[in-house]
Amino acid sequence: MNAPDALAASGDCASTDVCLFDNENYTGFMFARDAYWDQQVATWNLSVAGFNDRMSSWINNGPHDARWFWGANATGGSECMNSSSRNSYVGWYDNDEASSIQVYTDAGAC
Repeated sequence: MNAPDALAASGDCASTDVCLFDNENYTGFMFARDAYWDQQVATWNLSVAGFNDRMSSWINNGPHDARWFWGANATGGSECMNSSSRNSYVGWYDNDEASSIQVYTDAGAC
């Protein structure tokens, strides 16, 4: 993928996906990745998808925990995105700071 998925709303986030949104309240462009991993931890750099430093809200519909990071390759400060949870606004400090995400293999990683 070379660009964010598309203008979206919370209902566009599939039942096993971690979705990051450009704007608060799950609106704007959406970056989505499957959060159903059993084999290994998966890491994605958001710059590859044109979504670096753009996230304002997120949804984790998957059964496994995930984490977003300020730096590429899962480095720097980070925040947990527990399984089956959401955040309608990450706050002024974390807004537009996500550079990578990591999806874990269970719901107890955070």
